Amino acid sequence: MTVSFRDLAERVLDALLESIPEAATALGDHRFDDRLGDLSPEGVAASAEVLGDALTALDQVEEADLDVEDAVDLEILRTTVAARRWELTELRAHEIDPLVHLPGDALYPLLGREIGDAEARLRALAARMTAVPRRLEVARRVLHDMPRVHVETAIVQTRGIAGMLGADLDTLLDRAPALRAEVLPARAAALDALAEHTRWLEAALPTSDGDPRLGERLYAARLWYTLDTETTPDVVLTRAESDLQAVEEEIAELASRIE
Repeated sequence: MTVSFRDLAERVLDALLESIPEAATALGDHRFDDRLGDLSPEGVAASAEVLGDALTALDQVEEADLDVEDAVDLEILRTTVAARRWELTELRAHEIDPLVHLPGDALYPLLGREIGDAEARLRALAARMTAVPRRLEVARRVLHDMPRVHVETAIVQTRGIAGMLGADLDTLLDRAPALRAEVLPARAAALDALAEHTRWLEAALPTSDGDPRLGERLYAARLWYTLDTETTPDVVLTRAESDLQAVEEEIAELASRIE
């Protein structure tokens, strides 16, 4: 069972990371550095199906047959997969939050971190920049009821991403000038797409009146997936108020000694 579970866990983890290539890069897995996640309706549906199949397979593992370490890994992996599937199918932030679609988290690690030789990073950057126009076109197609604060922040971040593709990328190109013919057209296409997206966000700002709050049901679910416990929001609030009161009493006691 141990060998079987570890083989399954590896396959599930690979599928999870492949569906979120930006997260894989951030975690140090560079197999998918040339890709962006697909947040189109078709891409989301495909990812949700893969995650659903993974959950089914994980639920069939007999936890009692595993040693303690593998049983813990099973629980962590199951919760992670379930949380990602919930994000895609229930939370659906990609439909209301423009920040989810911005490519900054995909481009920055390849630009700002020494995570490999310059040529490999530039080739991955070229591939990701080439994918930026479609990524932002998908965003404009699926987004609706956006909260104003998210749109305002997205405008600032979109301009920042464009700036990031300037001097920082030129510096990296100086280390591998032979790749200019591959990288520069991709950068131009990405910059044009970012400029177009900025204009779209600015035009959408006056009518962006969506509620940025999750609401009671989604907040409770997010809390559950984040903490992986049955702790409810009311319990968290009670504990926070109790801790606050204890700190205030301690501050008052210390202040009285000073006087």
